[in-house]
Amino acid sequence: MSVSISRSGVEIDGKVMPLISGEAHYWRHERKDWAAVLDGVVEMGFKFICTYIPWSVHEIEKGRFDFGDADPRKDIGAFVDMAGERGLFVLVRPGPHINSELTFFGYPERILRREELLMRTSSDTPAIVPSPPRFFPAPSYASEDFYTEVATYFDALRPILEPRVYPGGPIVGVQADNEMSFFFRTSPFDVDYSAPAIGLYRRFLRDKYEGEIDALNRAHRSNHKDFDRVMPPRRYERCEMSALPWHFDWCAFKEFYLYYGIKRIADMLRARGLSEAFFFHNYPSGQSSTPFHIPMTETAVDVAGVDLYKSRKDYAAIRDAARLAAGTSRLPFSPEFGSGIWPWWKPLFLKDQEFATRAALMNGLKAINFYMIADRDRWYGAPLARDGSSRPSHFRFYTNLNRFIRDTRFNEFETRNDVLLLSVREYERFEQIVSLTHPLEAGLLESMPRDWLTDPKPPEGMREPVGMLYRRQWRAMMMGFTQAGFPPALADSSVDLSVLDRFPVVAAPSFEFMSMALQRNLLVYALKGGVLVLGPRIPVFDEKMRRDTKFTSHMHEPVGYRDRMQVGGMIFERVDLFNPKRPFLSEGQDVCAYISPTEKGSIIHLGFMFQDYTGYDRSPGLAAIMKRIAAVAGLKARYASSDPLIETALHERGPDRLLFVANPTGEPRSAAVSLGDNETLSDADTGELAAGPAAKINLSEYSVRIFNIHGGAAAKA
Repeated sequence: MSVSISRSGVEIDGKVMPLISGEAHYWRHERKDWAAVLDGVVEMGFKFICTYIPWSVHEIEKGRFDFGDADPRKDIGAFVDMAGERGLFVLVRPGPHINSELTFFGYPERILRREELLMRTSSDTPAIVPSPPRFFPAPSYASEDFYTEVATYFDALRPILEPRVYPGGPIVGVQADNEMSFFFRTSPFDVDYSAPAIGLYRRFLRDKYEGEIDALNRAHRSNHKDFDRVMPPRRYERCEMSALPWHFDWCAFKEFYLYYGIKRIADMLRARGLSEAFFFHNYPSGQSSTPFHIPMTETAVDVAGVDLYKSRKDYAAIRDAARLAAGTSRLPFSPEFGSGIWPWWKPLFLKDQEFATRAALMNGLKAINFYMIADRDRWYGAPLARDGSSRPSHFRFYTNLNRFIRDTRFNEFETRNDVLLLSVREYERFEQIVSLTHPLEAGLLESMPRDWLTDPKPPEGMREPVGMLYRRQWRAMMMGFTQAGFPPALADSSVDLSVLDRFPVVAAPSFEFMSMALQRNLLVYALKGGVLVLGPRIPVFDEKMRRDTKFTSHMHEPVGYRDRMQVGGMIFERVDLFNPKRPFLSEGQDVCAYISPTEKGSIIHLGFMFQDYTGYDRSPGLAAIMKRIAAVAGLKARYASSDPLIETALHERGPDRLLFVANPTGEPRSAAVSLGDNETLSDADTGELAAGPAAKINLSEYSVRIFNIHGGAAAKA
């Protein structure tokens, strides 16, 4: 294959190129302006351009299409050719769903009038997409009739796209559908309950349980005679803990449903002559937890990314999304990264674009498609106007960005992290199951954390409300390690053991249940020499809520309990007490955390809940705990900031090193950043020098500075 994805970008004929792209929509510009738009993209230094291909724009009536014969703006073939003539590689996004702020998201209206093609809610009504400028019913990606309709559209595209796929033309990337997410209706008990979707659910269960209905009945505590009689849950009502596997399987199916739709579309496009390009998919802005599953998706396409439309006030969301992509995906990619914004969303100004871009690169993002690179209807704030003329300040930012990536070969750098923090899929599924916002997706309520909107009472037999507590513990671990000078990498809990082995410390919130596969991987990691951090509980049940644990012989049973406990000025809650050989945290005789040695490593059990940290809070006590954990692994903080609100990130490529320093607050700040022996810093933008051992760095509000590191051990090597 002459085109493929690597960790550093797109490999074309053996040469790896950074995947930094701009999006422009040919049909939304006068054809006479195409040349100016494309020339502006080239002048800014982009090597890739991306475009949607909207079904509804090209279909005149069923089976009849206009690809430029009647309206010259619709000549996608000519647009691709013009891009290729300018040395640009092209990414195409033919849908069938494209959103793109279009009415009906790019579907022909006739498709949405066929009731048998539509998704159904748990109340058996058509599922409506609540998106301006006009709400509409959503099609079901479980419907075979829907794919038959899509095939007609893809057949019409084939003679245009197939001959333009590299090396015959400039098309090197193809997106399979768009923002697969049940059209943002991701509450588990909302959609899709159409007959085809329920049939797909039964097929999923049959495959999972290898056709053994008795195995399903044991897991679900049910008595079905065959798979064709199994029905999905339509809501959560507080139940016994033993009933949860039924709900968990439905959540797992919802993840599979999205994968299934993406794979079907990708396979249809590959079969129509596009298989030599790389395939990608984009999940909606900032979404990382269930029903989204990047590792699963990347068995259907080459790379799956997350869209980001974030302002300078959203640093934590940018950081976490970028780090999770870096720790989970083959290529950390944002297929839509806000360069301007649609008019019914909060504004994104140039300062937002500058900060968000640098913050994303700082935290591990390697590939970006800037959406949009040119203004058009229902969009504003891009570096190019609709006629291709430039906005000087915006234009300058993207020109300088491309120059920086080219000159430093930034795409070849890797972030350096010693700590890995896991997002645990079972707990995120449970958080969704017990949400109090059904059918509204809690993630839409950006003013408050998702876990604040969950049922505070646990199922019968479960010790505590995991849905309410999981993300709180995760946030504390994230904040503590970061402020201790050990900014953690992030990964989905489904990652391979080989990923865990790269890190001296692996941390994960843990409660009384955990999948047996994850238990096994974590224990093996600790036995092989890693430092594993768990808490507040050690799991004693597997994902089927059967008493089964890998940790029993390595851990201590509680000997007491306290609702609250003060240790070193910090308040812990829901505290188990232990009588271990190696205490880790205690107050007097009361031990609330301990170290359990394994064959070559150790497990640190934090038997309590941290306080709830939701903003940029200084917590010296929290940072001190994480420093002690790092010390168990023999780690020392590198390039730590004297101000816990100033974050740093080290990127390395052989002896070359870059240091990012971020001020995510709304006020100017100064911090002393510790350097190694004989090291100095030079600002990548201005050349300003800063020397150690504690270099003083001044940062304006909401800013990220990038420094080259000179001297020290790396230079000697």
